Amino acid sequence: MVSAKKADIGDQLEQEEGRPGKKRKREVQVWIDCVESLEDQVHKLGRKVKEGRFLSHFKLEDQVSDLATQVEKLHDKGRFDNGLTLDAQLGRIYELQPGELEEQASQARYEILDRLINDLVDLLGLGGVGATSVAMNVVQDRWRIDGSCLVTVRQEGTVN
Repeated sequence: MVSAKKADIGDQLEQEEGRPGKKRKREVQVWIDCVESLEDQVHKLGRKVKEGRFLSHFKLEDQVSDLATQVEKLHDKGRFDNGLTLDAQLGRIYELQPGELEEQASQARYEILDRLINDLVDLLGLGGVGATSVAMNVVQDRWRIDGSCLVTVRQEGTVN
């Protein structure tokens, strides 16, 4: 039942974390890690029993009883009445000021990459500085960052 609950929670997390601004709670991840550890212990004990590698039936009985107690505790702790995710912190923004020359913006490429690589920024604002050129320079080094997306907003448009 605990393994099934873990699978259901995993599916629910996948859906929730797919929404912008959502991240899993640490307590949920700790619970999942504990379930996975317990699953490993149960499988190891099962292999020992199958192979006949245990010293006494009393010791085996104690191990099974201990694992059953841990399973019950994890099952009870697997109720996350207040949800599985939190609202993520608003993204950090780095903005090159309008009016900067494209040449200066290109020189800022390494600063932009550093901020992206070190997770110091989530969104770049590049209005009026040759944004496409700068973005293309950043995309060339995409192997160094988790992902990138270029969104063009015309001057008459709005950020929304």
